[in-house]
Amino acid sequence: MTDFVSVIITAYNAGKYLGEAIESVLNQSYSNFELILVNDGSKDNTLDVMKSYQTQDSRIVIDDHENMGISRSANRALKLAKGNIIVRMDADDVMKLNRIEEQVNYLKKHPEVTMLSCDAEFMNDKGETIGKQVMPGYDTPEFSREILKKYVLVACAHTGFTTYRQAILDVGGYNEHITCVVDLELFTRMVENGNTLIIMRQPLMRYRMHGNSVMADGMKNKKLQNTQDLVVTNMIRRRKGEKEFTYDEFLIELEKRPWYVKLNSSRKKNAYTYYRSAGINFGNGRYIQFVTNLSLALIMHPERFVKKGLVHFINRVRR
Repeated sequence: MTDFVSVIITAYNAGKYLGEAIESVLNQSYSNFELILVNDGSKDNTLDVMKSYQTQDSRIVIDDHENMGISRSANRALKLAKGNIIVRMDADDVMKLNRIEEQVNYLKKHPEVTMLSCDAEFMNDKGETIGKQVMPGYDTPEFSREILKKYVLVACAHTGFTTYRQAILDVGGYNEHITCVVDLELFTRMVENGNTLIIMRQPLMRYRMHGNSVMADGMKNKKLQNTQDLVVTNMIRRRKGEKEFTYDEFLIELEKRPWYVKLNSSRKKNAYTYYRSAGINFGNGRYIQFVTNLSLALIMHPERFVKKGLVHFINRVRR
């Protein structure tokens, strides 16, 4: 008997691409699933798109509510879920035909593994493939144990994430006290709780990069940058047995830092923003913006991005 799977998609103003995402789930080679679509108070046609597909397929469940953010929306969906396996994806991405089947089979064959993600193809807003996302590490179960010795967040593609429902519930679900970086924060707590992550070296997802994506817009958001610092700081404090900061408490701590520390931190964060924006603009054919953003990234943090660019070039040559 095959495992029953709950696929969860949370959506806010995602009407433009949501239909393609839903169809990629409904057409999966693995069919024993429910698809929970969460409309997080969208102001566009997101809910209409959801309802149109629900009339065609009884496996679709809709949770429509006022805007409350991804963490609370996802936690509501986890409570509704009937499957023992949870499959996540973003509302503007696309599953490869065998994504669910491959990941469910992997979990069954490797009982020591409780968290899965995968590589992904980058596509632009037109659906054209423009590259590949390969997250480093997590090729063996031992890597999850080794990462705990380092003060870094556990990172993998959230849109390709699959795990056991109980494993998420055991750590209290998504952190509802933060509004961004909620995926890395969750992954880190899950690994701290004894879970093992493997990133499958198969491009089981197509990850859309466009001007309205979190990668494009969110990295420019100062709150996102501060929240990522907060999550890292709280991870360190948690492992030391110290009380974790709230967001407001952390802002007060940030202001206490010397001016040169704050300046250097801001320089690196802004460089990362411009670097990621450059990639998105390049993939969507906006070459003037690409050159502008890449130049700013190089000026702000040349040592990191020259090295990163060389690594990307070498990897392209090898392929």
